[in-house]
Amino acid sequence: MKYPKKIVLLIIGTILLLSLPSEARKIKTPLQQHNYKFLTEQEARNISPPELSRATFIQDETGKVFIVYEDGMSFFTTKNLSPKSMPQTIRKEYLAYLLSKDLSNAAEVRIIGESEVTNTPLGEWMQEQCLTEIGITRFSQDYQPEDLPYQEHTLERMIVFWVWLRDYDHGLLDWNMFTLNQDTEQLHVSYDHDTMITTETVDDEDFSGIVWLDIVDLIKIHTPNPDVLTDLTYYVQSHYSNEKLREIIEEIEFKEESQIDPNILLNSLISRRNTLVSDIEAIMEKAYRNVEQTSTTGVLN
Repeated sequence: MKYPKKIVLLIIGTILLLSLPSEARKIKTPLQQHNYKFLTEQEARNISPPELSRATFIQDETGKVFIVYEDGMSFFTTKNLSPKSMPQTIRKEYLAYLLSKDLSNAAEVRIIGESEVTNTPLGEWMQEQCLTEIGITRFSQDYQPEDLPYQEHTLERMIVFWVWLRDYDHGLLDWNMFTLNQDTEQLHVSYDHDTMITTETVDDEDFSGIVWLDIVDLIKIHTPNPDVLTDLTYYVQSHYSNEKLREIIEEIEFKEESQIDPNILLNSLISRRNTLVSDIEAIMEKAYRNVEQTSTTGVLN
């Protein structure tokens, strides 16, 4: 029986591919090409708060609006930080976004290399700024409820996410999170995750310090469902295997100038994943202990 030539070549190619070591068989998915345009100053003013007046806004072909990381950690402070801070910040933001996909609502982050936007307005702008890559994050106020992957227990999901990553600068008054109202429900999306800890050891592992006050106050006021928090912690422990975490970190391709050691980062995520149940219990206990002390003494501890 004769087989068509295309089928024979396909079979041969498959055999050759499977004969390679597993690492060699990994074929990187081609990057999705996007067509970006800059928002005018008037368009930016129409959608952004005053504190983002110096930010650079771009829009992709689907209408999504993003803010550009130009030269440092801040979206809108671009001249007072070392350019070396940019690779670290971009990759920490991208890491948080990838980790959030199966757990919580976080603003979308993309890393764009100059070769991806050659002969486009964005590519020309990058050349003028002497940038070989940029990070962009979706403008949180551009989100609509239907855009969010998670529609239930969004606050509980974010609390677990923040505690796992030790990303403490979120909390009341929409501090680095954005709240959308849908009927009688509130949906949340977090952003700006550059404070996440990427080392193995951290001070304040018992959440007693001042840096955690925003999240502790958030818990005291909004009283997240403790059963849901517990279920989510066990989900993280079962879903985010060592291998899955390793693959996510490899996808980011940390550069030497990012000042982040991928092996230390992996160990950090694994270690805090393993203690996440007790960590959530600790921060909840702190929040409710403060509530009890306030109700008996009338003084917030």
